[in-house]
Amino acid sequence: MSESLQASDCEDHWQEKEIILERSNVNDIISLGFTIAGGNDRPIVNNFISIVVSRIIENGLADRDKQLRLYDIILRVNDIDYSNIKHHTAVEILKTSGKKVSLRIRRLTPRFMKIVELEHQSEKLGISIEGGIGSEYFKGDHGVFITYIPNQTIKQLNIGDRLIEISSAKNTYNLRFVTHNDAKKRIGLACSDSQKVQLTVSSYTRKLTRVTHKQSILHPEQYNPRITKDKNTKDQHDQHSKNSEPTRSIVSPRKIIESFDFEDYQRYESHNRLRATGYRTKSTTLPNTRPTADLQIHLAVAQKIGVLQFDQKNLKEIPPEICSLSGLRTLSLNSNKIQLLPNDLRKLVNLKNLFLKYNQIESLPSIIFTHHLSKLEILQLNGNLLCSLPASFSYLTTLKQLNLSKNNFITIPRAILYLTNLQVLDLSANRIQEINDDIEFLEVDELNLNNNQISQISTNISKCKRLKILRLDNNKLKLESIPTSLLKNSTVFQLSVNGNFFEETQFQLVEGYDDYERRYTTNQRKRDATAILLLN
Repeated sequence: MSESLQASDCEDHWQEKEIILERSNVNDIISLGFTIAGGNDRPIVNNFISIVVSRIIENGLADRDKQLRLYDIILRVNDIDYSNIKHHTAVEILKTSGKKVSLRIRRLTPRFMKIVELEHQSEKLGISIEGGIGSEYFKGDHGVFITYIPNQTIKQLNIGDRLIEISSAKNTYNLRFVTHNDAKKRIGLACSDSQKVQLTVSSYTRKLTRVTHKQSILHPEQYNPRITKDKNTKDQHDQHSKNSEPTRSIVSPRKIIESFDFEDYQRYESHNRLRATGYRTKSTTLPNTRPTADLQIHLAVAQKIGVLQFDQKNLKEIPPEICSLSGLRTLSLNSNKIQLLPNDLRKLVNLKNLFLKYNQIESLPSIIFTHHLSKLEILQLNGNLLCSLPASFSYLTTLKQLNLSKNNFITIPRAILYLTNLQVLDLSANRIQEINDDIEFLEVDELNLNNNQISQISTNISKCKRLKILRLDNNKLKLESIPTSLLKNSTVFQLSVNGNFFEETQFQLVEGYDDYERRYTTNQRKRDATAILLLN
């Protein structure tokens, strides 16, 4: 370890900031839209007792406000010190903090970052690291730092560089908020995935930063981790109200490897990323070339790694060259102006992840799904103009996650009822008015129907044999609209009904609520028994 590297060298990686969140009215005690972890009675690990933002809930108050970020450390709430506080007390203070909530936070904000491409031997990078949550290398800093490079053999890195994340050809592993052991484990996993990896680091001083043809500079505004990949995990911590907003897919609580999900990256870099895929080209920045040249660069990379991201390119149609990449596993064309999908999209027979959110798609051609795209697991079509799905959509039997939020559906599409492996279905922010009798055939673990116009729910919803999480916030429900059988006899253990035509206290008095509360409590105990902070 260099003697010149002191704790003060990393002080400028952090900043304290005042954030104001404002509820809709003074008596409002609904969620602020984020969850927390930590406390002196429930340390995240060892003696790390800080209160940390563990998840930003999509479309929640904090998400819409866009000030609070994942892993922000809360120092104070409305002049109440949070430096040494019990977890439950911290939650209750947030719940009852009034209309205007003042948060003093501490945030990791390195001046700039760089991406270094490395090729390793024997699944080792040849560097030594120190630090991590619970084993701080510098007091008050839970980061993981490079402390030794033999003979400075890796010229792109410096002793004292902070590790941000590591990417292989298959996965991206977060290193910002991890224990020391998890950091080593994730580096090992990335190296076992592929011989070439990309390491994102933040240098502790500018003068030590070397930019070579294999590095790319990331400025802070291009690296904005607001929402966690915990949408692929179950949250392990209390929320600021019973309106718990868990994540959008259900996975093992011990899962470490996170799949390459471009929706996360869309938020992760605030629509202004430099990386196009899990691999970057060796140029520091891409020149201002014609769109066709830009596409050719992306196609060349996609042929090697099976991942193509071409977001925000003002595309009005999908280029035919993309449909010829039969080995493509992930395709992201978010935030373009695509109106129609070409029939040749069916040629992407190995596609597992398809991201088409925020386009102008009004309908889906039936031929795409008929015995094609048989490996598709994640499909995101949110933010389009869809009002129906073709019957052939039911052929997507491997589909696990489907996002159809922010479209024009007025009912739950029948084709979805035949998707037997679906885990998460998001139909929020549509125009659905009723949950009809067909709902009993739906096989899904989590159903999001927030922000619709639902006023009637069929009693058949209690027959959904796999439904565990049901979101019905901000609809037009009355107390009598909620079937007693849903509370008494269903498998639902998490039901969210805030923002309807009744109060929470009234809901707690209806018949069957005690049965529902027992299921909820039983599930919470199971989670508490195996409680562990899920780190990205």
